[in-house]
Amino acid sequence: MMMEDWSMGVLKSCLLDLLRELEDKNFPLILCGGFGLYLKQLDLQERGDNYHPLLPNEQWPRPRTTSDLDILIRTEILVDTERFKLLRGILDNLGYKPIPGAEYMQFVRRLNNGNDVKADLLTGPVATTLVNKLNIGDRRIRPAEQSVGLHAYRTDEAVGFQENMQTIQIEGYCTDQRPYRNSISVPQAVTFLMMKLFAFRDRNQDPDKDFARHHAMDIYRVVAMLDHDEFRQTRSAICDYWDRDVVQEAGKLVNEHFSESTALGLIRLREHDLFDSEMDVQEFSRALADLFAKP
Repeated sequence: MMMEDWSMGVLKSCLLDLLRELEDKNFPLILCGGFGLYLKQLDLQERGDNYHPLLPNEQWPRPRTTSDLDILIRTEILVDTERFKLLRGILDNLGYKPIPGAEYMQFVRRLNNGNDVKADLLTGPVATTLVNKLNIGDRRIRPAEQSVGLHAYRTDEAVGFQENMQTIQIEGYCTDQRPYRNSISVPQAVTFLMMKLFAFRDRNQDPDKDFARHHAMDIYRVVAMLDHDEFRQTRSAICDYWDRDVVQEAGKLVNEHFSESTALGLIRLREHDLFDSEMDVQEFSRALADLFAKP
């Protein structure tokens, strides 16, 4: 099954199931990862001539997604034991089962048609005012007050994940074939860029290089879709966060992997199945370097 079919079918239906269960529960979801970026691209493309991106639409890669729901949990929900427990109950009711080795953070749902959908729970940097209310490990973050059978993967690079989010309307059919419509939030560009840069770092030497290629293409995608206002906003956010080690490390990753035509990131980009000779790799590289230049 093509990844595009996932986004318009099974994966979208599972997201709508989750949104419907959470309706009126004061539990806003933030969708990141490939599917969040996919929905953002579709939303921007629908604006047509009313949107003026850094690179023209014909230089964007074709939309693609994955078979995962990557969900960022807001930190104020992490410290609210009852609301966090609510999510675990809903996942159980929808048929999600913990994945061995990643219990409480990753779940998989087997649908009647044999398709599997995975849900990953993540969270970003924790405000100092909330640190004492959480149990923070090397990989996991969970409420300190009591165990609710649910953790979030610690993602320190997801800076700004609760700020300047984009709201996207999504409608279609839930898995029970009932129509449903709701909205979902996706992070701002700086969060996507930070997460994808570190994901590229972690996978660029894998024997199977497809993950690295996907991450490189998604970094190109995020930059290409910026309009001039969002470019300035993203640059401003990076400057604001520059005192954080993780942001300075991202700047080094850009310099090492995306600044020269022979750099590994640009090699992986050109190796991707969606790469097209019309894509402006030079302008992408320059813009990414400008975004992460030391203030």
